[in-house]
Amino acid sequence: MSSIRTVGEKEYEDVLALSQYAFQYTLTEEQKNQKKRMLERQQIWAVYDENNDIESKLHILPHQVWIEGQPVSMGGIAGVATWPEYRRHGNVASLIMHALKEMKKDGHMLSYLHPFKVSFYRKYGWELIADKNSYELSKEHLVPFQSVNDMVKRINIEKEWEVLNDVYEQFSQLYNGMLKRNKLWWLNHVQSHSFHFVAALDDQQQVVGYMMYKIENKLFEVEEFIPLNEQAFKILWNFICQHDSMVNQLSIRWAGDEAWLFLLDNPHCKQTTFPYFMGRIIDAPAFLKLYPFKVDEHSVFLHLYDKHCPWNNGTYHIKNGLVTAFLKGTEGSTCAHPPKRGLQLDIQTLTAVLLGYRSVKQLSQMGKITGDVQETEKFAEIITQKTPHFLDFF
Repeated sequence: MSSIRTVGEKEYEDVLALSQYAFQYTLTEEQKNQKKRMLERQQIWAVYDENNDIESKLHILPHQVWIEGQPVSMGGIAGVATWPEYRRHGNVASLIMHALKEMKKDGHMLSYLHPFKVSFYRKYGWELIADKNSYELSKEHLVPFQSVNDMVKRINIEKEWEVLNDVYEQFSQLYNGMLKRNKLWWLNHVQSHSFHFVAALDDQQQVVGYMMYKIENKLFEVEEFIPLNEQAFKILWNFICQHDSMVNQLSIRWAGDEAWLFLLDNPHCKQTTFPYFMGRIIDAPAFLKLYPFKVDEHSVFLHLYDKHCPWNNGTYHIKNGLVTAFLKGTEGSTCAHPPKRGLQLDIQTLTAVLLGYRSVKQLSQMGKITGDVQETEKFAEIITQKTPHFLDFF
């Protein structure tokens, strides 16, 4: 008979063995030791068989993300894997349901994950919340700006990660959903031996932006491009242009709403956008009360449905920026008859709209939000919506 329990330190070797098999990579002994130190900061749940061997596993990474300028507790789901002989036994579904309850108990209001298949995780309440946008430019695009100080500084991330983090956090406030990074995350996840870091300095020698990049096979690849103002953008761009004799192509990752491309001598280039990360509201009553709705005297009623987290089911009244929850509290409970007033939506839709991935108008047109047109418009008006952006991976 299979059972679910947390993984202990003595079983880390088994966890790593399953990860290497499922995700098809091989670790050196040094890398294994580093991974084990990282596992100590994670909550790992596994399905065990009658012989106490691991069949499947799931990791919960404790994080915070920036939502409307506030740090919000988030449980990141990662490392979901099953030995092939135990697949299609319902193990992953059981682990996900267990993880939802554990994240609620641990105070996580949100959960993020990178899906192997969007439709699979939608079944359990996750929804797309961020795209990945990349721009492909040629050597001919590398035309520098004139009259720019061009002051850059190479950054040793191990010694100066706080310099980068200060810029990163300022940049994060412009968006919804970005990870709140700490020293361990910078040094163990952001840092890579193949990438370089340079910072842009203003006329007062203050850091106003940074870039994370690498050069391989004549390709200049920018993984993080974080300018805080026009001057920083031009300084970093001119630094790229200094490599015109070394590269033929430039690949750069920007947020979808950034207009910096407009400043280039020739903005015409290939742009690629594809769905990246998914998110889920774990604790709707807590998250809705935290969310900074605009103060408005008109009432908005939300009738929320969540198949897998029954503690979220109920009606939420929003007025003057305050939220009152009327919870059903019983698993799978729904209204016997559609409510005459208010908007009906599920947890995926609420997640997408409050994190800014889709607008109320778009989701209403898709039939994901139903109800009176005027109430729909009022709901759209009280959302203080920022564009979502997510740079990290787990």
